[in-house]
Amino acid sequence: MGAGGAKHKTAKTVIRAGYGIFYDRFALANTLAAARYTGVVQQQYVFSNPDTFPNPPALLSSGVDRSSQAIQEVDAHFRAPALMQAATTLERQLPRNSTIAITYTNSHSTHVLRSEDINAPLPGTYSVSNPNSGVYPYGSSGQSIS
Repeated sequence: MGAGGAKHKTAKTVIRAGYGIFYDRFALANTLAAARYTGVVQQQYVFSNPDTFPNPPALLSSGVDRSSQAIQEVDAHFRAPALMQAATTLERQLPRNSTIAITYTNSHSTHVLRSEDINAPLPGTYSVSNPNSGVYPYGSSGQSIS
C-alpha cells in the first residue's frame, strides 16, 4: 500500500441478536396465604348475596354455611414461571445520517401462575336467568374451593 493508504470503509449494516430466560419467584405472600387459609389456622368465608350490610352476620348464625370457607393451597407439582425472550435486529445506515432497523421479537412463557375456582359450575349447567342452576362438582354453589 502506498503512502496514501487504502480508504477504510465502515460497515453500513449491523445484525444484532439476543436471547434470555427469566424466572419469576413464587412470592412469599402466596406461601403465607396458603399456610394461613388452611381452614384451621385462619378461616375465610364467602357470602353470596349478603343482606346484612354494614353489619356482617355472626359465624354461628343459621344463615352462615360453615362449609363455604375459602381454602388456598399450593400445587404439589409447582414449577417456577419462566419467560423466554428472543430478539433479532437488522440495522442499516442510510444517507444523511439516518438509519433503518427491522426487529423481530418473540416471547414465550411457561408455568404461568393462576388462581382457579375449581368448584365453578360444569359447562352448560348454569343459566344466568336461574342463579340456583348449575352442577357444582365439589358441593353447593356457596362453597368456594380455589
